[in-house]
Amino acid sequence: MGLQMLRFQLMRVLLILSFCLYSLIRTSSAEAKNIDSIYINGFLSQGYLRSSDNDYFEGSTQGVWNFSEVGLSFLVPLSDSLYFGTQVFSHRLGSGADSSLVVDWAFLDYGYERWLGVRVGKIKMPFGLYNKQRDIDYLRTPVLLPQTVYMEGFREFLVAIQGVELYGNLDFSKAGYLDYEVFLGTVDVSGNAGYIGNMMGLMRLELRDEPLDFDARLGLRGVSLSDLDVTIHHLEGFSFIWTIIPELRLGYSRFQASVNVALGGFINSDVKLSENSVASIEYDKGKLTLIYEVLAVRMGVLDNLSLEGFETDGWYAGSTWHFNDELSAAISYGESFALGSEAKESYFTSKGLPRYLGWQKETTYSVSYQLTESSLIKAEVKWIHGVGLSNPFETGFVPKESWRVYALKASVAF
Repeated sequence: MGLQMLRFQLMRVLLILSFCLYSLIRTSSAEAKNIDSIYINGFLSQGYLRSSDNDYFEGSTQGVWNFSEVGLSFLVPLSDSLYFGTQVFSHRLGSGADSSLVVDWAFLDYGYERWLGVRVGKIKMPFGLYNKQRDIDYLRTPVLLPQTVYMEGFREFLVAIQGVELYGNLDFSKAGYLDYEVFLGTVDVSGNAGYIGNMMGLMRLELRDEPLDFDARLGLRGVSLSDLDVTIHHLEGFSFIWTIIPELRLGYSRFQASVNVALGGFINSDVKLSENSVASIEYDKGKLTLIYEVLAVRMGVLDNLSLEGFETDGWYAGSTWHFNDELSAAISYGESFALGSEAKESYFTSKGLPRYLGWQKETTYSVSYQLTESSLIKAEVKWIHGVGLSNPFETGFVPKESWRVYALKASVAF
């Protein structure tokens, strides 16, 4: 908890320094006439999600209205090369979701030249081609980003970092241009994050045949999973997006982190998140967009539980067709493997469980219609095989192999 408190205090200091610097420049800059411009944007959305047999998100088999986002952002130019930006945000997804209002991002951005700039504060993390815009419905046709790469259970790792980032745009003339970002900092992660829940579920499965299973060991120490504490000591990574021609982009993003997982006296391990990477290719011309992305996650061993490293692999391919300015449709297919590859499904059969607990394969059809310049509606259906993204490691319940998810969503920007 000491490190979490230190990070919280560091974030407060960064925000206070940002506001102090803003106040200083506002009163002293010779360009004060331009500083009075404050750009304010906002959006809100409300959706409904229901799944046929298994929970896609908590409570979805019963249908959930807890599927919404509200965001309000402020952008304050301080000079020709410096600005301050922040966004407050609330997000709900699932019956047990927390809808608290949080500072989604808040940073100072100084652009020295086109090829070099620096951001300091709470910075949106670049990951894949679409992570930074995952909450902006207007920028995509699907209701949800493909979960086989942009997993909601990993969201807390991916939203924003508290630290510093270098960025820039390198012009290669006829070879296009490269946008790069290199970052270092930390992330606040709660113990009930979906990906952490999967890891705890795997521990429960691994230890269930021992003389003292997972829950019995917790009980002997008087702790429960609600006491789980996850601390990110540090996180560092980069993102490169190469626009070869205006229609074609290649991307590669990667980060690593040092993580501590503590649960009473039962677990206290430093874990290396050695790789979290996405390779991407996008072709966008006229009414057609084609996209392919591949995810790899590698997490080290929990040293006091004799468990193997925790892995996840995923990919998807998709296309979007814009019939006109208002109507668009999309289709995608993706696969995710909870233990790193389809070959490792034998792990589940060795425990007397179905093989399909080790993977999840999704075919998604989406349609979006823009009602006005500032409002739109969307509908989506997913045909799913397997439950590898839905915390399949819990005992006492055998989920269905084949199931469906239906989603509706309306959004307004202002």
